[in-house]
Amino acid sequence: MAAVLCKTMPKSTVIAFYLFSLPFAAAGAIAFTYGMLSIRRSLLAKEWPTAEGAVTRCELIQSTLDGSETFSVDMSYSYAVDGVTYESKRIAFGYAGSGNREFHERLRTRILETPKPLVRYDPTNPSTAVLAAGFERSQLFLPLLGILVVLFVAGLDVLAWIYFFPSDALVDSIMHK
Repeated sequence: MAAVLCKTMPKSTVIAFYLFSLPFAAAGAIAFTYGMLSIRRSLLAKEWPTAEGAVTRCELIQSTLDGSETFSVDMSYSYAVDGVTYESKRIAFGYAGSGNREFHERLRTRILETPKPLVRYDPTNPSTAVLAAGFERSQLFLPLLGILVVLFVAGLDVLAWIYFFPSDALVDSIMHK
């Protein structure tokens, strides 16, 4: 009746398999958590006070890795709160490059057309600031990726459990006279 460890599979192999899957599950959980925190911070930033900023640099960056191109906007701006000047490079919480050149070109153009943007800053820590606040669907990428990785690893672990620990239910269900 009880599940028995498959005789052909050494216990060390089973343990190694589960230990191997742990970092992947942890990475998925970290991606999910970081992504959700970015969304939360972005939503909170909508309520932060604003200060007039000054764009000091704004460039479209193109990176190539293994033949794949990624684009992003690299910028900096300054702003003052209570007479103290701060510098920041953050456009938005969760902003990252992508292969969509047109989007990042539009973003760069918009920033350059707004040389004195309103900067939202954290009232408890004015050195933390963003130009864009609020939810944007691209922020779902990390949390969804994290969920998919955790579910994939969990699915593999369940399949391994089924394979490594065969059930005696079939054997036990055969009736004797």
